[in-house]
Amino acid sequence: MEPVNVSQVEFQQQVIEMPIVGDLPLSELKVLAKEVEDELLQLGSISLVEANTPDDEIAIEIKPDTLRKYGLTIADVTQAINSYSANISAGQLRTNSGIVSVRVENQYYSGDEFKQIQLKLALVAQK
Repeated sequence: MEPVNVSQVEFQQQVIEMPIVGDLPLSELKVLAKEVEDELLQLGSISLVEANTPDDEIAIEIKPDTLRKYGLTIADVTQAINSYSANISAGQLRTNSGIVSVRVENQYYSGDEFKQIQLKLALVAQK
């Protein structure tokens, strides 16, 4: 039998919605939204604030000439990225206190992290 998870649901009602718009890049608007969120939470009468900002998107663009130059394909690039940036289940351990789930968490979240992947080394390591 699996362990029972018990949780209490807390009623939340949206009271106000405040869009933040401006002639700024999205990255700067997101910083501004975080600042507003922090300032609202410092007020004694407000207990919950949620900033709903769009997720960041990372695009990896490689010129076809560069792929040919190094003898790579898009599939090679995809395989290298998947091997370096992963968040996968590694199974479960049975202990005296119960079952512990094990995960390998090496997910990349920024463009700078993806820039560090050395494609040739990643492909050689997998073979």
